[in-house]
Amino acid sequence: MIILRILFNGIIMAAELAAIFAVSWLGYRHPYLFAGLTALLGFLLGTRLEIARLRNELNFYFGRTVARASLGVALVAASEATVKAFVAGLVALLMFSGTDQTRLLYTAIVFGVVLYAGSAILRRLTISFAAVPSRWGFFRLAPPLGLLFSLGLSLLVMAKLLPQPSLTDIVTHAFAGNCERAKHRGENLNRRGKDHFEERRAAGVHRSGREKIHRGGAKMHDER
Repeated sequence: MIILRILFNGIIMAAELAAIFAVSWLGYRHPYLFAGLTALLGFLLGTRLEIARLRNELNFYFGRTVARASLGVALVAASEATVKAFVAGLVALLMFSGTDQTRLLYTAIVFGVVLYAGSAILRRLTISFAAVPSRWGFFRLAPPLGLLFSLGLSLLVMAKLLPQPSLTDIVTHAFAGNCERAKHRGENLNRRGKDHFEERRAAGVHRSGREKIHRGGAKMHDER
């Protein structure tokens, strides 16, 4: 029984590490897609959580009972979730902005470490205190994990492993540098396709030449 439990925990940890690696890789390679998915998930998950929060807090703020299923609750929840999702998407885009591959790689590594720390905290809270992971992750763990991420990058800057760009540079790279990265990738793909076409064309010419030589030799043999 103990061996099965250890094996099961190992499988869960491996799946968790694989998911963290996938998310970090997505931000590293496709920052716009990563930012868009972050904003979308923040809105969808945030709206549901904000509605649940408001339904439990209304009686605390108001002296009379307010209908928990009212349209006002849904509108307020949706507006708060929209603002938080927009901020989350913008931060995600700025986090993986730029063309400096070394900075992007270190950012992805620190991001993965922070993700693992947050996952470990949520797992411990769930096991020990029956905490709801989605609620804790959305309302409570985001600020401390953000501070932990900033601390990790600051330590790398202090160790002179990373440059310290200004906010203007980060914003410029977010909306221009990422386009440049995509342009370079497109140029590389086009270059590879052109090289592949030239190789196929050269191979075809070489094959055609060999066929002509072979037919000429066969014709001379027949004439003899």
